[in-house]
Order: sequence, then C-alpha cells, then structure tokens
Amino acid sequence: MEYYVQDDWKATRRLTLNAGLRWTLNFPSTEVDNQGAVFNLQTQQLDYLGKNGFPRPSRELHWHDFGPRLGLAYRVTDKTVFRSAYGLIWIEQAGITTPFTNPQFPFIQTVSQRTLDSINPAFDLASGPSVAPIPLTPEAGLGQGVFSVDRSLGSGYAQQ
Repeated sequence: MEYYVQDDWKATRRLTLNAGLRWTLNFPSTEVDNQGAVFNLQTQQLDYLGKNGFPRPSRELHWHDFGPRLGLAYRVTDKTVFRSAYGLIWIEQAGITTPFTNPQFPFIQTVSQRTLDSINPAFDLASGPSVAPIPLTPEAGLGQGVFSVDRSLGSGYAQQ
C-alpha cells in the first residue's frame, strides 16, 4: 500500500522545482500452510514459521517507510534543459533469498545427481535418481543454503 503527495513549483521562468513524499507499507508475507523456515543463528537450527510459538511472517511490519522525492528542471536555452532528481524507494523484495518474504526452504529443495565419468548418464530416467530430498527436521538442509532473518529489519530500499 502506498500514498504520496507531490507538486511542481515554477520558481522562475527557467527553473521548476518538484518535491514530494511517498509512504509505503509493505505487509509481511505469510504462507497459507506455514511452509517456510528461517535459520536461527543462536540455536543453529531451523525455526518453522507459524509453529512452536514462532510467528507466521519472517519479519515485522514497519510503519516508517517514508521516501522523499526532490527534483529540478532548469531551461538553459529553448532546446537545452538540465534536469536532476532524487528519490528514495521502499520495495517489497520478492524471492526465496531475501528476508522480506517468507523463505520456503526446506519445503523447496533442490537435489542433483551427477554422472561419475561425465560420459554416462547419472541415472536411467525409467529408474529415477537414487538421491532424494531430506526429511523435514530442525536440522534439515543445514549447509545446503538456508537463510537467516533479522525480523526487525525494515523493507528494502533503493536511492536514485
């Protein structure tokens, strides 16, 4: 959810100023079946979202995401205009690798089976691979690419 105010002021015949403020409210994401987990640095295990007293979202809601906008346009000649601007943009990051959405690991796992000699296939398709995802436990997937989260961090932002 976002709201903004913005306006232009013609300071002189050649100079136009623009100023504004945008407020962004990025709600923490949840998953309907609580299929998400984050790595707890203190316990060295996975905390499953929505289970055992751990909250459903992986981060807290932040209300203070204000982004200023400033700009100016200066007409040097009838064919040349100098423009400059600044803006801070709050973004809701998407994807499994960010702390702003609920990480789906270990519910989404990637397993692979390599060929032993780089010539023969690793397995016959009719038989299937001999590797399988690991079962869901507090230690599931450690060392494979788990994600830790600081719940108090706010939304991601970009300055331009």
